[in-house]
Amino acid sequence: MLFNREGLQFDVDDPYGIEGFDRDAVKVAFNIMLNKEAVGANKSAAKTISKAVDCDIDTAEALEAAIQALHSPIAHHFNTGVGLTLQRRDSDIALLVINTFVNELRRPIICVHDSFIVSVRDTESLILAMDDSYKVVHNDEQGMKGIKGVCLEFSDALATAITLCFEQDTEALTDSYWDTLLAAEEVQECDSVGVVEEAEEL
Repeated sequence: MLFNREGLQFDVDDPYGIEGFDRDAVKVAFNIMLNKEAVGANKSAAKTISKAVDCDIDTAEALEAAIQALHSPIAHHFNTGVGLTLQRRDSDIALLVINTFVNELRRPIICVHDSFIVSVRDTESLILAMDDSYKVVHNDEQGMKGIKGVCLEFSDALATAITLCFEQDTEALTDSYWDTLLAAEEVQECDSVGVVEEAEEL
C-alpha cells in the first residue's frame, strides 16, 4: 500500500526476506517500524525491536538499517505511526470483500485478519473481489501485486483447478466440472484442534 501511495511497485518477491536475518524477526521489526510513532528526535525503533525479537541492540540496529535499505522508497514512513492508517485500509478492503460474498455472490466466507477462507470453487471469485476491493479503497487501477493462497492437501486434479483460478484461466471450470472434482475428493478428517496463545500482539 505504501509503495502504491508513492506510485511505485515493490519488485521483490518477499518483503521480509533479508539475508542474515530470520524472516519472522524481520516481519516483527517491520511492523514495529510502521506502528511506532517517533517522539522528538528519536527516529529509531531499535530498542523496541531488540526487546520484541530478543536480540542485542547492535543486531536490532543492523536489522532496522537492512529494512530501511530494502524498503528505501517508503523508508520515510517508518516511525511515523502510519500503521494505524494501513490497518484501517486493510479493514475497509476486508469489509468490501465480505460484502461481495455475502450480499452479491451469496456464498460463504470466513475472514481471518486480512485473509479469507472460501470454498475451492470460489477461489477465482475471491481473487477478483480482493483485487477490486483494493482498487476501490485506493482509488486507483494499479491493483494488488500478488495474492497468496494456501489450501489443504488435495488431489492433483483439484490442485490444478485451484492453480488455474490464480492464473484466471477458468473457462473450462464449469459448475459441473467443480461438482465432479469435489465428488471425487476424499473427505479430510480433523483429528484435533490446537490453540496457540500469543504472548504479545503488536
